[in-house]
Amino acid sequence: MLGTDDVSFPRLNLLSWWIPIIGALAKILSTLMFGDGPADTGWTFYAPYGVKTGTNVTMSVLAAFVLGFSSILTDLNFIVTIHRLRTPE
Repeated sequence: MLGTDDVSFPRLNLLSWWIPIIGALAKILSTLMFGDGPADTGWTFYAPYGVKTGTNVTMSVLAAFVLGFSSILTDLNFIVTIHRLRTPE
């Protein structure tokens, strides 16, 4: 539909495909190897309870941040591709 074969930044596209694997590994490691089990603060990671709990909340927050960063890079690549590589009217 755009008239292009690839996205604007193919290397960024590849990076945004590998980053979720790193984030998933960080989440698995935070659940299995570090702390006293999975983070028990819920998806919000509220600071008062997240600081007092004995589980590894820091590694889980890092994993969530890495996964979100990958999504932002993918969205940025799509937006730039739509604006820069569309067919002339």
